[in-house]
Amino acid sequence: MENVIIVDQISLDQKIQKMINDWKNKLHVVSDFDKTMTKAFVGWKYRSSLLAVLRDEKYLTPDYSAKAQALFDHYHPMEIDPNISIQEKKLLMMEWWTKHFELLLNSWLNKKDVQKAVQSTSIEFRDYLTNILDMLDIHQIPLIILSASWLWYDGIHRYLKSIKKLYENTYILSNTFQRDRDGNAVDIHQPIIHSFNKEESLIENSPFYGKIKNRNNIILLWDSPWDSYMAHDSDNKTIIKIWFLNDNIDQNLELFKKHFDILITGDWSMKYVYDLLRNIIK
Repeated sequence: MENVIIVDQISLDQKIQKMINDWKNKLHVVSDFDKTMTKAFVGWKYRSSLLAVLRDEKYLTPDYSAKAQALFDHYHPMEIDPNISIQEKKLLMMEWWTKHFELLLNSWLNKKDVQKAVQSTSIEFRDYLTNILDMLDIHQIPLIILSASWLWYDGIHRYLKSIKKLYENTYILSNTFQRDRDGNAVDIHQPIIHSFNKEESLIENSPFYGKIKNRNNIILLWDSPWDSYMAHDSDNKTIIKIWFLNDNIDQNLELFKKHFDILITGDWSMKYVYDLLRNIIK
């Protein structure tokens, strides 16, 4: 496939063979949601996240979109700046996420707004993703969706439920709001998950950790290079790291080669992942 780039075929084949030998009982999948499970471009328009639907389709207060865009314009360049250290980025991203959550609270975010966002035609799964969800369900392979989304757990949960793909083997770890009796968001539960702290400790401290603690073969699906730090190779873990790179391919190739096994470019489908899983659990 021209949209699939593999760093080291021999190393990848060894990891795949290890997973085949261990079979499905040792396997689980960890995935981001926005721009990984979902397409980055819908109708030729860039859709960065579920939250972008709220912003672009103007569900909240009149000043929300402009203020959200201003935060993005200020912090996103620092998020992707290779000259800023990971530790400094963690502090900056915590600032950004905290300010955006405060903005959402002040913009009267309500559960009805979330419902509108998940029903938007701007949210679309990558091709073959539903096949993967069905396969993981049939074989009872845990899927952990680890997302830093500002539209949080509820948005992802509602979206999967709306398309009848919220299975018992699916676990969502994301930001959550506290609401009042009218459904308005009034506070954010700690800890805040942002783009630079999606780490293994979040899963290890989750209520569903017992479901995967003995499953040491992991397929990791992300759309950000720093997400590769979420899971680290070790003697007792075999991890296949897949990066969905939707743009700026040439500028990111060297970074990809250092941290990932597979690069899927051009907002491509999940067919490679589907075939990989079929091969492992056949």
